[in-house]
Parts: sequence; structure tokens; C-alpha cells
Amino acid sequence: MAEMDDASSLIWHMSRKLPRRNMASMNLIELDGSEAAPRTAEQFREYVAARLQGHPLYAAVPQPSPLGLGRAALLPGGEPDLACHVVVKPVSGEQKWADACRDFVDIAEESLDEDRPPWRITMLTGLAEAPLPLKDAAAIILSVDHAVLDGASFVQLARQLLPPQPHAVQARPEPAVAPRQDSRATVAAALADIPRRARTIAGSVREARQATKQPQAARQPRPRTIFDATGFTHRIYDGFPFPFAHLKTIRQLVPGATINDVALSIIAGSQRRYLERYSTIPEQPIHCAITVALQRHGHQRTTGTSAQLGNEISAASIPIDLRPADVHERLAAITTESRARKEALRVGARVPIERAIRTLPPGMLAAAMRLAPRRTGSPFNTSLTNVPGGPDPRYLADAPVRATFGLPLVNPGAHMSHHLSSFSDTASLGFIADATSLEHPRDYIAMLRDSLDEHYRLATGA
Repeated sequence: MAEMDDASSLIWHMSRKLPRRNMASMNLIELDGSEAAPRTAEQFREYVAARLQGHPLYAAVPQPSPLGLGRAALLPGGEPDLACHVVVKPVSGEQKWADACRDFVDIAEESLDEDRPPWRITMLTGLAEAPLPLKDAAAIILSVDHAVLDGASFVQLARQLLPPQPHAVQARPEPAVAPRQDSRATVAAALADIPRRARTIAGSVREARQATKQPQAARQPRPRTIFDATGFTHRIYDGFPFPFAHLKTIRQLVPGATINDVALSIIAGSQRRYLERYSTIPEQPIHCAITVALQRHGHQRTTGTSAQLGNEISAASIPIDLRPADVHERLAAITTESRARKEALRVGARVPIERAIRTLPPGMLAAAMRLAPRRTGSPFNTSLTNVPGGPDPRYLADAPVRATFGLPLVNPGAHMSHHLSSFSDTASLGFIADATSLEHPRDYIAMLRDSLDEHYRLATGA
């Protein structure tokens, strides 16, 4: 039995009522010239079993503690039924990139069986048209319940399935025999965990009281734009790959700018273009949510390595003024704002307060939060999740991975979300939006490309 951390336990309880709760990624594979890569369903199941057997999610089922008093646990579930967890099928429709994107959304949003290990892996074959030149292309889609993994841990799972060196396919290991779980041990663990929870809450409260108080400007309500979702219909996804070096080059425009800041400026450029063409640019800054890794469970952003389980993340809201057309001015303003908000998280009271709240019994806290009055709509105009995968390449046996795309979660009330993925020398930028919030998705993806090109031309003096 492996315990889930406090944040994961709370997410597990809270997400039971959400229609979308899976993390997902799509990896484009070039099979041309491969002699060892699996191609049939049976071969792919053998491959997945051999690669993931040692991962703590492979044969484990999440189980809440009695009455939600303690942390949820991953209980041994025996050898998973790979026919349910590993699927091979062709890309739908005309097997073009747009068809693969629709399949990506449909597969990611398909619910996972709560009585089985919380993951599913799908291979889409016969991709006839990809966003980069590929011969004999396939796509591998990983779906995992967000309650057990954050972005960094999700990268670790992908690296185990698609390691950084070409390799031979191993034979499937012997099925594991799951030990019987005594429910009394789970009750005892929940009761024994109460002193730790009390100490963590008390320590977090002391830390919050001692935190340096940073002056904060009053937060203005987000402006309304045509990106606001007016319903909850089908989701639209698109993305494109490009050299990761472009982001490093653009970063040099402003001292201290991060890759995240560059991505925010590119997104702001595309939103400005879209609103200028189809609506009006708001007078007030839009609010963009970003995910901030707390890096308390061993995550190394430069290598893409992390703990195998857990959720150690927080969030910040970055105000972005879309009125300036000057790229340098916009990137400089975003860099200043994001640095200030990350510093406020580092030295302020918010993170220890969040930790104290998450340490409360997750079942009770989730029930209380569900009873609290709900906000109407989202407090953010858009969001960005940046998941670096490290400098190494990836392989399906001896077939190289050419690009990887992440899929943010979009639940009712949320608007457009963006995802930046990277590994080796390749990055990809994609978005997902409800159909009611993006009438012209092809124009928007073109504007994202144009904004990236504009930043890169300025950085290189072209």
C-alpha cells in the first residue's frame, strides 16, 4: 500500500463530481525504419506491461480512507486487465492531424474506471498527416487521473514508458499476485495520521504568521471577452511543434525572462490578434492563470525528473495588458509581473495557508467545499501550463518520439487553456477551448504561430 499525499487526497475527493479530471499527453512516433517498435495490440500490451510494471500506478487502485479522515491510498490490485488499459486503433476519419486532435480530446475525456488502476494508454495508428514531416506516423496517448499525478510526475510516467535511449522490447513479466488488504490497517493508518496532520497545520500557521507581507495591488475583476465560454459543449484542440531553441532565443530580449514568460507573451500576442480581428481589445488586463511547481517532492526542471506520485503545485494569476502592440514592451511587463507573483508565493503566507487547508481531513474538507457558494464562471480569462520534459530524447523501443503535446483540463465555467510541452530540442504549444468560446479555431492556431514568429524575428533581428 502506498499513501497519496494531502493534495492528491483532496483532489481525489473533490474531482469525483467533475466531468473532466484526466491528465493526458499525445506523443507522435515515427515508425519508419523501426525493427522493434510494437505495432499490434498484443505487441503493444506486452510492451506496456514490461515498461510500466515497476511504476506504483501500474497495478494499484486509489482508495479513500474511512470517512475521508486520512490520506487516500493506492491499494494493490493485482495484474491489470491490459485489454481495458491498453488500446490500439486507427486515427478516425481521414486520419489527418485534425482527426487525431479530436481523438485526443475524446480519449482524454473518457472516464477511467474507479475500480481499476487510474491510467489508460492508447496507440493511434495510420496518421496520414501530422504537424511535422513524419514517415509511418503513430500517436501514443497517455491518460491518468490528475488526483494521483501532477505535471512533473506525469512526465516521469511518460519517461518510463518512452525512455531516453533506444531499447529492445522486453518480455511481459509474470503476473503479480496482489496481497489482500486488511481494511483495519487503513482505519488504523487514518487514526495514526491525526497527530501528523495537527503538527503540519500548526507549523503551517506559524509559517504563515511569520511570512513577509508583500504589498499587493488590489485585484481587479477580469474583463469579459468573446473567449468566455457560454456553454459546455464539445472541446476543440490544436497545437504545433517548433524548435525549443526559439524560446531560449526570445528569452534574451528581456533580462530575467523565463520560458514561461515567453510563452505568456506569445499567447498574449495571439489573443490580441484574435480580439482585434473579431471583437475589441479590452481596456483592462486579462487574467492568465499559471501553474507553479512548489518543488517539494524532488522535481528537477532541467532534467524532467520528479517523484513518481503526488501533487505539489500551486497557482498564480498574471495580469496581461493586451493593448501594447510592441512585443518587447509586453514581454518586459509580463516578466516583471510574473516575477513579483512568484516571489509573493515564495515569501508570503499563501503557500503555508494552502498547505494547512490541504492537511485537514480530505473527505470533510471536500464536503464543506461542495456546500460552499459557487462562483459563476471562471476568475481567469485563460491559463498556461508549462511541463518541461528534460533534455533527453524519447523512444518507443527503437522508434523515436518526434513531438509531445499536453492537454489541459477544461471543466464547466473554464475558458481557453494553453499547454507548453518540451523535451530534447523540441517544444509544442497547444490550446483547448470549448466550442462556445472559440468560433475560429483555425485562425487562432495560425495567430499563435504568427505570434511566435514575430517574437523570434525580433529576437534574431530578422
